[in-house]
Amino acid sequence: MASTVTYEFYSQTYGGGLSEAAFAASLPIADSHVKWLCAVKGATTTCNVFKRAVCAAVDAFAEYGAGEVGGFQIGEFSVKNYASQQTTGEELATAAALRELGLSGMAFTGGVLTNPNADSRTWFYGHFYADGQAVLTATATPDATRELLATGRICAIGKYTGMGFTPWDSTNRPQLTSVHFASDMGSFAALNLIYLFYSCTNLATVTGLGNLANVSSMRYTFSSCAVTVLDFRGFDPSTLTDLFYCFSGCSSLTTIYADSTWALPSSGISGMQCFYNCRSLVGGNGTAWSSSNTGYTYMRTDRAGQAGYLIAA
Repeated sequence: MASTVTYEFYSQTYGGGLSEAAFAASLPIADSHVKWLCAVKGATTTCNVFKRAVCAAVDAFAEYGAGEVGGFQIGEFSVKNYASQQTTGEELATAAALRELGLSGMAFTGGVLTNPNADSRTWFYGHFYADGQAVLTATATPDATRELLATGRICAIGKYTGMGFTPWDSTNRPQLTSVHFASDMGSFAALNLIYLFYSCTNLATVTGLGNLANVSSMRYTFSSCAVTVLDFRGFDPSTLTDLFYCFSGCSSLTTIYADSTWALPSSGISGMQCFYNCRSLVGGNGTAWSSSNTGYTYMRTDRAGQAGYLIAA
């Protein structure tokens, strides 16, 4: 009885609204669940962020049936988190209905549907192996010679709002110890790394950062990881727009390498608390981390006349 459809959302502005009749006629789940979701869908003037995402999911199924739409997702993590904070019968039933639907991903602020037949999104893949390494690649097929724990695709231009969208979330997260960005990761015209390794507390080794291109947002990318060294040599920072809490909580991080020509954009970039609690970090000219200097501007090479936390190499 459960649906295998994956509902995804591209825009963050909810509009649309098919009739309850059209929705109920299309949805192959129990009548009680249809009633609950229709009730949520009808409350668009007062519903909260989570319910607006439900509304978009309802429309997605009614319009496209068994298919994929949009870019952001509602998922098991967000459903459980929502249910744990609510007590009314309607709210708990809504969470139960979402589980019945088998939705996957994260809640967000709404959604305008994207026709799956005219889908301009791009994807990369995370292949997570039993030895603890995750390989990020544009290639959908995992390495058949290695034992695979999990695999899945990630929207390259997605603006994910929290955990739950990667193959190592959430039960496998503690087993992630190393990450490699494959050479084909430089093929994307635009790339976001938002929340990619957030709270992967045993992630100690990252390689292949220089293979990336056209990276925009690195919000929370390495937050609370166990990395000691990061090597950005070969990485072009000119397209970066967001370093918000990128390395926050990386208390073991001592060294960040970059090219001698490394330069952030002169405008259009932000990154509050980029280096929050990176207390072991020291730049190439001896500049030690300070709680007074945790913003993105210190993502620069450390040299005479310019304090920073990067080492030109």
